[in-house]
Amino acid sequence: MRKCFLFFKIFIQFFLYSSAFCNPFILKSIETKVSSNLNLDTQDIKNSSTSLTSSIKTDLNAFNFLAEYKIPSTTFTDTPELLFPNFVLSIPLKNFCNLPITIAGGGLSGSGSIAKLKSPTLSAPSTAFSSSLSSITNLNYKSSTPQKDFSPSLFLNFYPSFKNREFNFSLLMQKESFSFSAYSKFKIKKNVNMLLNTTGGFFTVKNQNSQWFSATKYFTERPTWAQNLQLMIDCSSFKSKNILTAYQNPYDYVQFTFLSENLFSIQNCSVILSFFYNPSLECFCINDSPLKNIFQLKINPSFCFYPQKYPCKIKTGISCFIQENLDKDLESDLIYKCIASFLLQTTDFKVELTLTAQDLKPLSYGSYKINIKQNRFYKNFQAQKAFAFSFSADNITSTTKFSYSLFFNRKMKTSINSSIGFSTKETVLSSIKASISSTIRFTIYKCPTTMSLGLSVPVL
Repeated sequence: MRKCFLFFKIFIQFFLYSSAFCNPFILKSIETKVSSNLNLDTQDIKNSSTSLTSSIKTDLNAFNFLAEYKIPSTTFTDTPELLFPNFVLSIPLKNFCNLPITIAGGGLSGSGSIAKLKSPTLSAPSTAFSSSLSSITNLNYKSSTPQKDFSPSLFLNFYPSFKNREFNFSLLMQKESFSFSAYSKFKIKKNVNMLLNTTGGFFTVKNQNSQWFSATKYFTERPTWAQNLQLMIDCSSFKSKNILTAYQNPYDYVQFTFLSENLFSIQNCSVILSFFYNPSLECFCINDSPLKNIFQLKINPSFCFYPQKYPCKIKTGISCFIQENLDKDLESDLIYKCIASFLLQTTDFKVELTLTAQDLKPLSYGSYKINIKQNRFYKNFQAQKAFAFSFSADNITSTTKFSYSLFFNRKMKTSINSSIGFSTKETVLSSIKASISSTIRFTIYKCPTTMSLGLSVPVL
């Protein structure tokens, strides 16, 4: 009797959720985007080029469909390269049968946690205001750029729901690779969360750019295996993310890399301490590039405070970065980089000063940057001005940008962006470039449309 009741309950639930499947072509929205860019060469009009990108995304009751087409940058005298359009079809089964499964197929490429398999290292700092750590993510997909040949892929995502725990399992099957990921998030205490993720798969790597006297050996395309294990502890004043990655070397032995990022924060003060270690000399990532970073260390303290008498924010920070690389002859090379930044921000004004020094050289060989932004908001109008100026011992670069946005109503927005900049090299004016772009966004009966046109002219 109990089994009959359970079967009847499942049947009724399936019938209720299958009503959406009975009308799979009920339209929710259609999003269209068209973008074109024109680069004019004032010295020789034949060298001018143009490009076009267009996409349409249809959201129906039972599935989503995306179509993209791209014409790469082509000069006026050349014939445009014909690329195959890219198509993506996504079917969320939860919409009509309450199954926590999403199926997607078409021209797909991996994103999310697989990025750490392509590049497991730390990124060199460009500012001293990195006061947060990126969270652990699961394997996901994105639409690949149109290519000459259409290569179909398949993506599966299973995400069951529990009371105090998140779980996600993904599979991505491509022409020459197979990747998977398992993700889980659960609470340890009231304000303490633990995130776990493992991402791996089978890929193909090659090193056909190696020369006869190169330190890295030449090998043709061959299958390989890679996997990482990610662990993150997230609480109010401390965050720690640790990633252990294993690569199968093309010479049939396994190599490991380790990355650790830690954030300590107390009120308005924060310190980020990160390091990366690679004990191997012949480690190849899944993007066919040899890993030449042996050791990396980054320390980034920052401080932020809000004056009581003035409605503004003041922030300062220092970022120190040390990296040990291997050159072409597998010899060690140390790189030092230090960045000091100062920020003053109000409701409609922002000033940022940045000083960069590299390789323990005197400050006269460093680079200096000044960024100034101003925003003005009106009833149906928004204006933004931005000025960027950087100079070093060898060159000077300056860029001025103006942005204007006009809101007709909630369903239509028009914006115009313009910029002009110049650069010098060894105290000689080397280039002047001006650009202008216009974007129109409007919505007609659940159909948002974006149209943009850009024009750039190198004056010198």
